[in-house]
Amino acid sequence: MMKAGHLETYDIILTVRTPLHIGSGHVINKQEYAYDPRSKTVRIIDMDRFLQMLAEKRLASEYENFIIRGAYKGGLSEFLAANSFTPSEIDGLTLYTCSVKGVFEEPAAQSGGYGRKPKEPKNEIAQFIRLKDGRPYLPGSSLKGALRTCLFTTLCRDDTDLGDFLKISYKPNGKIDVFRTTVGDKQAGEAVFNTLKINPKRPRDAVNSIMKSISISDSEPLSSDSMIICKKTDLLYNGSINKINVLRECVRPGTTIKCKLTIDRSIDGVTVDDVRNAVRSFFDFYRKTYLPKFRIPTGFALPEGTDNLLLGGGAGFFSKTVIYNLYRYEDAKLYAAEWFESTFPKGKHEYEYPIVPHTLNCTQYQNHLMHFGICGIEVK
Repeated sequence: MMKAGHLETYDIILTVRTPLHIGSGHVINKQEYAYDPRSKTVRIIDMDRFLQMLAEKRLASEYENFIIRGAYKGGLSEFLAANSFTPSEIDGLTLYTCSVKGVFEEPAAQSGGYGRKPKEPKNEIAQFIRLKDGRPYLPGSSLKGALRTCLFTTLCRDDTDLGDFLKISYKPNGKIDVFRTTVGDKQAGEAVFNTLKINPKRPRDAVNSIMKSISISDSEPLSSDSMIICKKTDLLYNGSINKINVLRECVRPGTTIKCKLTIDRSIDGVTVDDVRNAVRSFFDFYRKTYLPKFRIPTGFALPEGTDNLLLGGGAGFFSKTVIYNLYRYEDAKLYAAEWFESTFPKGKHEYEYPIVPHTLNCTQYQNHLMHFGICGIEVK
């Protein structure tokens, strides 16, 4: 820890325990990456350079045939090989590569390089957020949001004056009014966070939030070598597994991510011990109360201890909400069922399930079923 006046700066060290995805909002379609079944990697192509090279090679119409008419069933890799792109040219077009080991299933006979015909990759890839120079990183805002959820849970449990805010609102037919209950949830957040009275005339203004006392930097850039591609796998409450055709760029387990946490002690807000204790409490509740509702298969990789944080895309409903933390279990389940059924009427979120939502977002890595987005966290 470093101290300068009223500012305390700590190192946050995240150790990625299970694949971590922070989406950029950009999707890489199958015409923008080349799959190499021999090395089990995908090359993400610089499309500006590629289109320029297509013009130079007079291959624009052939590429149009690939895009529109579905020629080259082996995908972009087959297109490159069939049109005499050299290995050095392909290297020059490559922004970066990612491992896809175990993601694309190809017949045993199709184990060659770019000159063979691998099984056509049909999946888009949700890209990890990156800097302008292309290097992946963790935004400080993503980390602060995850910590805020942990802190919100702890503060609400410790505040005995929130009863009116946390009441479940019911419709005349006995079902939960999810929209009115959500308003109460928001009011509870304002009650526990907006206590600074910097602008007493507007108590709901964010300027009054104790979260003003902490700021978190973006992480140091990550190496592209730390990135892998993972396929979404749903673990159902009864232990059955469904593989979903959704691909995400993820940070590889074992990677270390470093950020800075700065606390302004001139503000009567959050302390470093508040952060540590909130993280431990949140993950401990998750392990003991939420996860046991699923029939976890043998070999499921779940990190030990409570110094872990649920972070990023795919980390699940629990990581983004406080419903199960703050309400009686049966009320929380009913609320979740009503919310999902009103938001996604074609889904199956019936109250009779032992847990709602009744799927856990997972992926496969090194032949192990894993949760998305669990990071060990150390603040020092």
